[in-house]
Amino acid sequence: MAQRISGEIISADSRQVYRELNIGTGKDYSDYLINGKLIPYHLIDCVNPDESFTVSDFIREYDRARTYIETQNKQAIMCGGTGSYIVAALNGLTYDGIPQNNNLRNQLIHLSKDELPQYFNSMPRTAVHQTADNSTVKRLVRAIEIADFLNTNKSFKPAEARQTPAHIIGLSLDNSERNNRIEKRLITRLQEGLLDEGERIYNRYGYHIMHRMGLEYKFMALHLSGNLTYAEFYAQLLTAIKQFAKRQMTYFRKMQRDGMCIHWINAELPLQKQCEVIMQHLL
Repeated sequence: MAQRISGEIISADSRQVYRELNIGTGKDYSDYLINGKLIPYHLIDCVNPDESFTVSDFIREYDRARTYIETQNKQAIMCGGTGSYIVAALNGLTYDGIPQNNNLRNQLIHLSKDELPQYFNSMPRTAVHQTADNSTVKRLVRAIEIADFLNTNKSFKPAEARQTPAHIIGLSLDNSERNNRIEKRLITRLQEGLLDEGERIYNRYGYHIMHRMGLEYKFMALHLSGNLTYAEFYAQLLTAIKQFAKRQMTYFRKMQRDGMCIHWINAELPLQKQCEVIMQHLL
C-alpha cells in the first residue's frame, strides 16, 4: 500500500522500537523492500532494551515522523498492533500528566494476572474504566494507578484530546486460521534463530529486562534461566501468543465502541486483492 500511494510507514508496535529485538518482534525488514525499492519506515530500532520508551515518547516521535513525512508530500501509514499507541496518536493521551505511584505498584506486584482485573473493577468507577487497555499486566497496573489518582484528585483536568483524521483498516481472520498462522509463525521464528537472539539479549541485559519485554522474550528468559524446559517454553509461549492476539481483537472492538470506524477486510484474500479493497475504500 505504501508503494501504491507513495507512503512511508510509522510503526505502532510497542516492542519494535527496541534495538536487537528483531526476530521475536517480527521486524521482518525484507517486507519493506517492494519491487527493489525500500519503503521508508519510522519508530523501529529507536532505543536499547534497557532504556524506557513510554506511550508519551511514542506520541512525540509519531508527531515528529508524521510531520517529516508530510513535508516530503508523502502519505503517513501507521501500522501495528499496539492499540493504545494507535488511540493515543489519533485521539491524544488524556492522562499523560498523572505521575507513577511506586508505593501502589509495590502493592500490586503481589497480585496475580487474574487478581489485577478484579482489583481494578472493584475500585470506584472513574473515566479510565471506560477506556483502559487491560491487554497486559503492565497496562492494567497503569490503569489502576490512574484510577487511584483520579479518585484522590477530583480537581484533576485531563489533557485536551485531539482528533486526527484517519482511515483505519483492520485485517480480519477467523479464530482457527489466526491460531494456525500464529503457530506457523512461531515455528518459522524458531528456525530463524529466535532462541539464539534470546540468548544474546539474556547474556547482555539479564533476566529481568528480558522478562519485562513480554511474550517471546519473557518465556525465553524463563527457559534460559532453567525455569522452563524447551517443551514447556514452546507450549506456554504458543498459548500466550494466542491469548494476546485474542486480547488485541477485544481492544480493537473496544476502539469501535468508543467511536473509531474500522474498515475490516478479509486477511485470507491474496495480498494484491487486499490492496485493491483498501484502495476502493480510500477512494
